[in-house]
Amino acid sequence: MSVHHAAHDASTAGLRRTLAVGRAFTSGDLVAYGSFATGPSPRQVQPCPLCPDSDQIQQRSEMSRCAQFRNSQPDKNAAIFGASFRDDTPLIPMMPATIRDYREIDAPALNGVALAAFAQFKDQYSDWPSMAASVSRMSDLASTGEIILAEINGRLVGGVVYVPGGKPKAAYFDQSWPIIRMLVVDPASRGMRLGRALTEECIRRAGRDQAPLIALHTTPIMAVALPMYLRMGFKLLHDAPPIYGVPYAVYTMTL
Repeated sequence: MSVHHAAHDASTAGLRRTLAVGRAFTSGDLVAYGSFATGPSPRQVQPCPLCPDSDQIQQRSEMSRCAQFRNSQPDKNAAIFGASFRDDTPLIPMMPATIRDYREIDAPALNGVALAAFAQFKDQYSDWPSMAASVSRMSDLASTGEIILAEINGRLVGGVVYVPGGKPKAAYFDQSWPIIRMLVVDPASRGMRLGRALTEECIRRAGRDQAPLIALHTTPIMAVALPMYLRMGFKLLHDAPPIYGVPYAVYTMTL
């Protein structure tokens, strides 16, 4: 998801960026993000809807190579997109997604989103009550990191924690590294690339801190997040201790 009209809100301390997001009413149609007046940038499209097992499309040229998609669509927008939408593709209006810094008043909503995001994995963890108790205290991480939030129309829909180098972190990380922790998106708001936008903000902050790399800790059961990290350039470094029976590993990306 690209950032449009990035701005620093003088009325609020810290970060505040506005992004454009959108989804199609019809799940069988391609979804594009951003300003249609200027056309999509290379990272503003979803995977080909006719190839659900394919990797995330990152370039318009990749979309044009998909014969199944190309042959199923009219040519209305081929010159712009490298492929086209059906003439009757209904798109919802783009919604402003704001990426901003955490405030103490956000704690209840953030903790609720974190619990909802992890609930789909409750059967994977051997002690779900303990895991649930931990993730539902995500706001506590404000004591050691920078919590970054995503909201749409004033409703909190996602969050992540950026922990700068030198701040306390688990022993399986080099303590000098900046890390990404607890990327969560409300299940009802998935598919809008909010997770990527939050991750990119952490990477931006690592660059701000002149860090040579950034690290994170994740698991193969995160079937959406882990492939996204790999596409963004994170690489497996080493295994980490399992959490309640679920395997985890450390991934890093050179900046």
